Amino acid sequence: MIPIEFSKYHGTGNDFIVVNDWNRKLQPTREEIAGLCRRHFGIGADGFILVEPSEEADVKMVYFNADGSPAVMCGNGIRCFAKYVFDHGLVDTRRFDVETAAGIKHIEIIDDGKSTANRIRVDMGAPIFDKDRIGVEMNVDPVLDQTLDTTMGPVLFSAVSMGNPHAIIEVADVENHPVLNWGLWWRPILFLPMAPM
Repeated sequence: MIPIEFSKYHGTGNDFIVVNDWNRKLQPTREEIAGLCRRHFGIGADGFILVEPSEEADVKMVYFNADGSPAVMCGNGIRCFAKYVFDHGLVDTRRFDVETAAGIKHIEIIDDGKSTANRIRVDMGAPIFDKDRIGVEMNVDPVLDQTLDTTMGPVLFSAVSMGNPHAIIEVADVENHPVLNWGLWWRPILFLPMAPM
């Protein structure tokens, strides 16, 4: 990979590498992206975002997971992307559209009297409950309030996608729940690669 300039952003704790590829000269491989996102040995990030021009919207966001695999959307990622393009003058209005693999998303930079984006609203569209579009392996559709027997005991969950799949689990006390352990365990059990939107 050629040397690149990058910025590092975070949205609600998720961190991202943001790279301006306005001339579309970069074609990073999955391995290169994974290496950049690797903590302690790379830059370290939850995702990798390319900023590109769009023929369908004001600007285009190309998003990759930390393992280098392409993804259709990331809610925290698109807010970081919106701040980057607004603060760097790639858009000249507080309302603009972003092309993503999950469709066009509508952005509003909330005017707080400052010249930089500090509060950002994103219209993510309607939630997706169709299990095939989410990529969930269960015999019910939609997958709402379903109980799954696990090695950690029975779990009540719902599956939804806002462009990327989520398993939503209600717990009585999130501060004392092993959220990180459960998050690592759930993805390979329930979700397949994302189906085309």
